[in-house]
Amino acid sequence: MSSSTASPLVRHLSGRVVSVDAANRSLRVWDGHEVVEVLVPPGCEVRLNAESIRLRLLETGDPVELDVIESAAGTVAAAVRTGRGAG
Repeated sequence: MSSSTASPLVRHLSGRVVSVDAANRSLRVWDGHEVVEVLVPPGCEVRLNAESIRLRLLETGDPVELDVIESAAGTVAAAVRTGRGAG
């Protein structure tokens, strides 16, 4: 019995923001090993703590956690979360 290939591969990615390209809706994230280029499609949820924010509000160095889908187009975000500590 073969496994279904219909469902995309979803994986968790965590690291720090290297750069944000809001015009092209992409994000570069250092995951501790390499820089990963992530496409952030319109409608993808981007959250700071519990609040929904715009992609352009992410800053270099922000810690991020993403749910991503590996596709023919590349690494595509399904959800982006960040939190900035008070200290």
